[in-house]
Amino acid sequence: MTYDETLQLMSILKAAHPDYYKGMKPKDAEAIVALWAELLEPFPCELCAFAVKRLILESPYVPKISDIVTRVKEALDTGENDAVGAWNLLSKAAAKASVITAEEYERLPHEVKSFCGGRSGLLSLGMLDSEVFQSVTRGQFFKVYEGLRRRHETQELMPPELRALVGKAVKSLTPTPELKRFLPEPETDCDPVRVGV
Repeated sequence: MTYDETLQLMSILKAAHPDYYKGMKPKDAEAIVALWAELLEPFPCELCAFAVKRLILESPYVPKISDIVTRVKEALDTGENDAVGAWNLLSKAAAKASVITAEEYERLPHEVKSFCGGRSGLLSLGMLDSEVFQSVTRGQFFKVYEGLRRRHETQELMPPELRALVGKAVKSLTPTPELKRFLPEPETDCDPVRVGV
C-alpha cells in the first residue's frame, strides 16, 4: 500500500468510527497515517480495504494494524505454507534426496530448507529408516515449524537496510564457549543431520 492508499483506508475508518478520531491534532493524524502506511506497505491495497470493511462489520471497536494484517494474511493463505503441507513436501524431497537437483531444493519452502540445514541434511534425512523418519523426525519438524515460519516472516518484513544491519551485527558477535555448543557447525557433505537443534 502507498501513503495515499493508506489515507483512503483511514478515511473509511474515520467514517465508521468518527468519535475515535474527533479532536485529533493534524500532526498526530499524519504520524498515524505514516505508521500505518509503513506497516501495511507490503500488502495489496484491495486486501487491506477488504480486511478493514470486514472488521468494521464484525466489531464495534476500531481495528488495530495487527487485526488488519491478520485478516490480510488469512486472505492470502493458500494452505501451502502450513506445517502439514510443508511436511508433505519434505517427505517427498527426502524420498528422492539422492537425486534432487539444486533447483528443486531451492523451490522448497524456507522452513523446510532451514530444517534440513542444506542439501546434505536432506540427504541424511532421506537415509533414515522410514519408521524413524515418520515418527521422530516428523515430531521434531512439527515442533520447530512455527518458529521457523515466524522467523522467516519477520525477516521478510524487515526493510533491506535493517536486514543488512542485523546480518552485520550477527556476524560481529563472538559467541562465548558456553554459547558455541548451541550453534550449528558449518555444514559439510559428511555432517550428520542436526534436526530439532
